[in-house]
Formats: sequence, C-alpha cells, structure tokens
Amino acid sequence: ASLLGGEKINQFKTVLEWVETQGGIEGLVKQFNSAGLSELIQSWISTGSNLPINAEQIVQVFSSPVINELAAKINMNTAEASDMAAQ
Repeated sequence: ASLLGGEKINQFKTVLEWVETQGGIEGLVKQFNSAGLSELIQSWISTGSNLPINAEQIVQVFSSPVINELAAKINMNTAEASDMAAQ
C-alpha cells in the first residue's frame, strides 16, 4: 500500500508543478474566468465553502491538449487525469 501511496504523492506533486506551468494561482483564475467559471474558482480562493468541479469542466478550462500533456506526465489517460485534477 505504501508503494501506491508514494505513487499518488508523486502524481500530486506533478499536478502541482503543472499548475505552476499554467501560471500558478493567478493563471488558474484567468483561465477559469475565460472559461466562464469565475464563480467556481472564486469559491476556492475565498473563505467560504468550495464549489465542486468535474472532469468536463477541467477540460473546458484547460483544453484537451493541455490535459493530454498532464496525463502523459502522471502516466494516466486523459479521463483519469481530468478526474484527478478535479479533485
């Protein structure tokens, strides 16, 4: 189980690094705003409760090629990577 836990930690670190390549938090806010999901991202950076996001919204924000790049980095298919990013 610790091997799987280590793999998940590495995948999470890779996702965090990927977020930085997308412009960090400021870049994420801009991308979510451009995708019409400003209410969603604002819920995450404010003190209230967080609104949920799903894999389809992740693709809406980042586009399939960008998600494909993330998927390759974390050894997942595109659907799995979108789901993981949504978490």
